[in-house]
Amino acid sequence: MNEILQICPGTTLVPGDNEAIILTNSMEVRCGQYGNFEDNCIVSGGTSHFIIAGESANVNFYGISFREASNSSIRALADPDSSVKFQDCEFYGNEGDDGSAAVDVRSQLDGARAVSTAFESCNFVNNESYHGVLSVRNASATVNKCKFHSNSLGGAIVTYFESDLTLSQSCFTENDSEGDGIISISGDTSQYHSSGNNYGRSNNAHDCETVSIGNDGGVTICLQFETLECISEKIIGAPSAAPILPPPSSTETDGPTPAPGPKTSAPTLYLFPPPVPSPAASCNSLSTYGVILFCAQMSLLFW
Repeated sequence: MNEILQICPGTTLVPGDNEAIILTNSMEVRCGQYGNFEDNCIVSGGTSHFIIAGESANVNFYGISFREASNSSIRALADPDSSVKFQDCEFYGNEGDDGSAAVDVRSQLDGARAVSTAFESCNFVNNESYHGVLSVRNASATVNKCKFHSNSLGGAIVTYFESDLTLSQSCFTENDSEGDGIISISGDTSQYHSSGNNYGRSNNAHDCETVSIGNDGGVTICLQFETLECISEKIIGAPSAAPILPPPSSTETDGPTPAPGPKTSAPTLYLFPPPVPSPAASCNSLSTYGVILFCAQMSLLFW
């Protein structure tokens, strides 16, 4: 049974430099009770926001806005038996130094396989890194119904080594890359799969304004996007609301999944108390609020 880390609606969490929430167990991190992006849950500033590690850490994020991290908003370092999913999330104004700006996927061991990732109905806007918005090393990633707009330096997605990228129904507009392509598939052993209906407009890159597939012989192949219009109904910069989430299912029973609703058998752990009218009671610092609570009740550490 997954634990639930629930951020109160209207809360902005501000980690300090070199601080991040480390998740080593399976968990859902969601905005409000139902993971609704419109409830305005923001994690902003600091070096990184979340670090995902461990042997079997299956982590799902719903409806969160990740903003203005200085060196990779999310570092996904868990083992290959783990998984990370982002649904109806936004990555805005993040930067990357030794990794990508939004989500950096790699193993903690050189050359080892890394955690698999999935992105559903997410927006990536105004992020900046030479390693791209998403960087995938020795891992698989699935991107569906996402928008990449006005990202710079490294383009949208970069894969390295033996990685697999599956892309569908996603849109790429006004992105810049000083690398080979807006999407760069590196090396002979990386794989690219498109299920169609991907769209691009007004992008700029060194070789390919679309998908660049390189190999060790120095030959670059450019693959075009498949559709002439963005079929996603989402608006740039504002992810759609997430659906109501059912409680996590238990592995101890084969019975039907309980109906969604406010009552759930899974523990719900609040970062902060519900917001109150007084501005002085607003939650504005991870450094000030909740550190003991995280460590004592959730085995979370700060880096």
